[in-house]
Amino acid sequence: ANNTLYFTGIDGMSRYYGYSDNGDSYTIKYYTNYFDFGDSTKQKFLKRLSTTLIGGSGQDIVLKVGYDYDDSYRSFPIEIATQANAEYGIAEYNTTAEYTVGTLSDTVRAPVGGSGGVLQVGFEATINGSQLSIQKLDIYTKEGRVY
Repeated sequence: ANNTLYFTGIDGMSRYYGYSDNGDSYTIKYYTNYFDFGDSTKQKFLKRLSTTLIGGSGQDIVLKVGYDYDDSYRSFPIEIATQANAEYGIAEYNTTAEYTVGTLSDTVRAPVGGSGGVLQVGFEATINGSQLSIQKLDIYTKEGRVY
């Protein structure tokens, strides 16, 4: 069929669908490279992160921030807005019909902190039956003194 993704594995051929791993949830992790914003000699103070996401109604995500090539990340948990269903009239078989406005698009913002010469931003979420994708990531910093 068109737009169908198949994999082969230990159990034979599998078809990917439904945003799960054989019915189980899975964790998505995305980390940027380290940014020095054109000058690694100046300290950067991270003020805020903003990310635009598609999908994930009511989903919990965690934004992560690391500095100066250290694997210790600061975590900032955020919840994506919940998409409401609207009821409209009576559907077939005398039940109430529900409709949505389509796929949820939400921009979430987190006040963050910390500083370093270079910084890395990450994103982690558990996928459990619904789509979630990162569309845009904005990093708001302030430059400080020279190291």
